[in-house]
Amino acid sequence: MSTLLNIGIVLSATNLLSPALQSATGDLNTLDNKVSEFGQNLTAISTASLALGQSILNPLKSAYGDSQALKQAQGEIKTLGIMGEDLQKITYEANKFTTQFADTSASEFVSASYDIKSGISSLSATAVGKFTAMSAITGAATKSTTAEMTNLFATGFGIYRKQFDAFGEATIKGWNTLSDEEKDIKFGEYFSAGIASTVQEYKTTGSNMSAAMSNLGAVATSANVPFAEQLSILGMLQKTMSGSEASTKYRAFLNAAYGAGDKLGLTFTDANDQLLSMPEILSTLKDKYGETLDAIESDELKKAFGTDEAVSLVKMLYSETDSLTSNIDKMNLSLQEGATKTKQMAMAANYGKDLELYDQRVNRLSTSLGNSFAPVMSTVLDIVGKGAVIVSDFMDEHETLSTVIVGTVGVAGGLLTVLGSLGIVVGGTATLMPFLAGGLGLVGTGFGVVTAATKAMTIAMATNPIGLIATGIAGAAYLIYSNWEPISTFFSDLWGGIKENAAPVLDYLNTGLSAVSSFFGFNDTPTSNVDRMQKEVMSTPIQSSNSMIYENRKESSSKVVHNEPTYHITVSNPTSNVDVVKAMQEHERNRRNRQYEDID
Repeated sequence: MSTLLNIGIVLSATNLLSPALQSATGDLNTLDNKVSEFGQNLTAISTASLALGQSILNPLKSAYGDSQALKQAQGEIKTLGIMGEDLQKITYEANKFTTQFADTSASEFVSASYDIKSGISSLSATAVGKFTAMSAITGAATKSTTAEMTNLFATGFGIYRKQFDAFGEATIKGWNTLSDEEKDIKFGEYFSAGIASTVQEYKTTGSNMSAAMSNLGAVATSANVPFAEQLSILGMLQKTMSGSEASTKYRAFLNAAYGAGDKLGLTFTDANDQLLSMPEILSTLKDKYGETLDAIESDELKKAFGTDEAVSLVKMLYSETDSLTSNIDKMNLSLQEGATKTKQMAMAANYGKDLELYDQRVNRLSTSLGNSFAPVMSTVLDIVGKGAVIVSDFMDEHETLSTVIVGTVGVAGGLLTVLGSLGIVVGGTATLMPFLAGGLGLVGTGFGVVTAATKAMTIAMATNPIGLIATGIAGAAYLIYSNWEPISTFFSDLWGGIKENAAPVLDYLNTGLSAVSSFFGFNDTPTSNVDRMQKEVMSTPIQSSNSMIYENRKESSSKVVHNEPTYHITVSNPTSNVDVVKAMQEHERNRRNRQYEDID
């Protein structure tokens, strides 16, 4: 009878616990579904937020990059003393150029102006802008680059500027009434016209002319050779050779011309001992040798001039005397026209570059947007930078604690990796749980095994890496607890610094939203929202950890829920007819009516 009673008690307890187990299983399934749904929603929201954030920030980032590129170029020329209004003059010329001609951005234009100013320190800011514009237009017109032409213009100013005064006085109306700045700008147009006309007339490019004129240097100008004649000779020679080779031959001829005349018994100078023009020298040679040169005459010329390069130039131009004279006259006319021809050639070179020109115009707008966004970005970067300095200072002052914190982070990363692997094993084990129902009868016996295993695990944890990890985390927690005063002070100071540096950003947003609201006639809601946010940020204190722990403890201890059933059954007479099952069911009904109890 006692055995039957024990079996009855077990069966009755099983019947009473089954609904609770089923309810718990249902709650777990509900929780699983909610977690899955939350994960899906979070993924969707995060994806949408990421896409929206990138769609907003990418254009601003691009605009800020364009703005910074221009500012970097402006910073370069600031080192030469170009500031404020003068810098704006150059920037204005840059924006003007980039909306008309392709292949040179505003930042490249401003960078090129550095070469002009550094090469010609006497130029005013206005003249620097105009010179750079002329260089850029000449580069576009002659298949060259802005950088290459600015270098040539700076070199050419030193070689030809004084000689240009005589040309300007003779050809430019009102020359003597012009200021030095205006005369310098006129020279830039004159020089540009010469390069462009030579490229158009002869088989050459701006790059070749740059090489030729740089190699020739001031040799021809020192010999008082006019600019138009130099360009014509270099241009004609480049029909059959490169620019640098042409200038080498011309240089050799000029260096030997004075002495060669004496050796040949001829006069290559005028009454003022200035070298005659190239057509005049060739005419003098023709008077001696006739219309052609034979081998003996060529050998005699070589002895007189001393080099093959000089004689080669004479032979190439010997039969082209009339053409050379005509070309020099045409070049003089082109020089008097200023940069008109250069601009026409540059506009023609724009053909087929609509996309590049469009990009430059959009880039100008992007730069303007970036300039508006730059104050906010600069302030944010300054705040983040100061925060990094604060953290660095804290780590320097608390080296031991910093080492523990950083080490704990690394240990935590390793622990999470281990736990992640363990979670996979546990998850796989959980799928086998339905098959473990048949093993309930072995649970009692298993408790002894579990107890022994727990003792063994305790010993193993002391030497196992996971145990060491846990010990390390505990040690870190103790150090943080014992050093809480400097840590709390650090975060308090950090928050104070953030509030202090965030004020300009919030003020900027406040001003901007006010302007937008006023422009579109909206109410003051956006501004008031910013004001409220600013007040909340500025007034938010840092709550101490002790008070947070106290509040959480108070909240969590307000109620106690009793879930576990308690039975006290005493059977003194096993042979009696007491209905134990009915007594247990009655007890369970009474217990459910008192399931929750407030203890406030």
